[in-house]
Order: sequence, then structure tokens, then C-alpha cells
Amino acid sequence: MRNANGHPGNPWIKALACAVISILAIWFLTTRYSCSEPPVKEEPKEEPKEEPKEEPKEEPKEEPKEEPKDEPKEAAKTAPATVESKPDGGAPPPAQPESGGNTGTAEPVSERAGEVVGGLRIEATSLGVILDTSDSMRRYLPGLRAEIRSRFQDPRFLEVEGCLLEPSSHARGESPIADPSGSGERDSVMDAILELIEVHGVDSIYWFSDLEDERTGAALRELATALAPSTSRPNGVRLYVRSTASKVDPALATVVTESGGSFEVLR
Repeated sequence: MRNANGHPGNPWIKALACAVISILAIWFLTTRYSCSEPPVKEEPKEEPKEEPKEEPKEEPKEEPKEEPKDEPKEAAKTAPATVESKPDGGAPPPAQPESGGNTGTAEPVSERAGEVVGGLRIEATSLGVILDTSDSMRRYLPGLRAEIRSRFQDPRFLEVEGCLLEPSSHARGESPIADPSGSGERDSVMDAILELIEVHGVDSIYWFSDLEDERTGAALRELATALAPSTSRPNGVRLYVRSTASKVDPALATVVTESGGSFEVLR
């Protein structure tokens, strides 16, 4: 092969020239591409951090709720009824419930009034009194009568000479207790007690004596039965005993305390 001057060309030189031209072309193209677009930097990858374990939270304790207080109710809008005043300035009578209405309240029960006689407090609305009229006791009676009358309204007095307590005439099968007329003197303490309860309807009995006479077991049992609550006397009858000499023996003391009464020894 010849060149332009007619000299034969070297094929190796041509091949080298083509290779250089190809390398330059590739270099040019690569450089141009890298200049037009900035190289992308590869960011270092972060290793995943281990999240701290969350400790279980304590649930807040629920405080007891305060119940709402009731608001005061509004006052009634209706005007109160007009109350006519009395000329004497006394209090107006209480309002009466309408007929046919059920008030739902029980009727008031009368309470026994309490008064002190000597050293004993006696509760009674209707008091019966048994007085020992033996010689050793007579000096006490006028003052005692006056004191009892000043404390209680319409007390019923019965007199028995001595303080022997034996079964009543009724318990012995004799005539029943009646309301004798005339004097208040009686022959038997037990008869006098039953008369005060069954005839005069007293709710308390005051027995004044020296207690120096006998008291039989049968009479004490009859006395306890007479004082006990019953259909006609739901609250029973209280017994109060005042002695001027002897102490109250245990058997009589039991009857007295079970009736709701009390006893005293006057020296």
C-alpha cells in the first residue's frame, strides 16, 4: 500500500493511530459527561439503632369520684297561705291535714311524767299510793301526802295497817276485786295493789312501809304477774318501794326492777 506521495504506508502505524484516536474520543466523551452532571455521592448507610425498650408505665390510680352534692331545691314558687293573727297574740293553730289524706304519722303517745318524792324519782301519769298506817309509820304520813299531792295530779291513796304481803282474796278464791266505797283503808296489801291496777287504772304504784312483815313467795309471784305488761296495759305497771327500816330483800328487789321501778331505804 502506498501513501499520497506514492510511498507504501506502514499498516502498524495506521492501526496505532486509529487506537489513539478511539481512546481520545472515549476520553472526551467521558469527560464531557462527568462535567455536565455532578457525580452523585453515595451517603454512608446508617446502621439501624436499637430502640430502647419501653418500660411499662404505671396506670394512674383512679381517685374516687366525689358524688355531686344535691343542690338546694328551689323554694316553692307558690305563695304561702295567709295565716290570720289572733287578737290575743297567740300562736296560730297547726295546719290540719285534708280529709281523706294519709299523713303517715302515728298518734302521739303520752309519756309518763317524772317527779322526785323523797329520794325516789317516780314516773307516772296516774299514780297509786299504798301507805302503811301502823303506829311506827304515822308520823311520816302527813308530810308525805302533801309532797305527793304537790308533785302529781289526783293521786289515789289507799291505806293498809302493816305490810304483810300474802296472796290476794281473788287468788284465794274469794270475791273479785271491786271498788269499795267510803274509807280508803284496806286489809290486804295485795288486794290494794290489784284494786289500784284493775279498778283505778294506775300506771305506777308507790308503796311506803317499813317492810318488817312477811312476804310470801306466792304473793311475790302474783305481784310480778299483776305488774307485767298485758293486752290492756302494754307498758305494764311500775312499782316503787320506800322503806323506813328494813332493806328490800332480793326477791322483792327483782320484782321492783323488772317492773321498771326502783326502791330506797329511808334512815
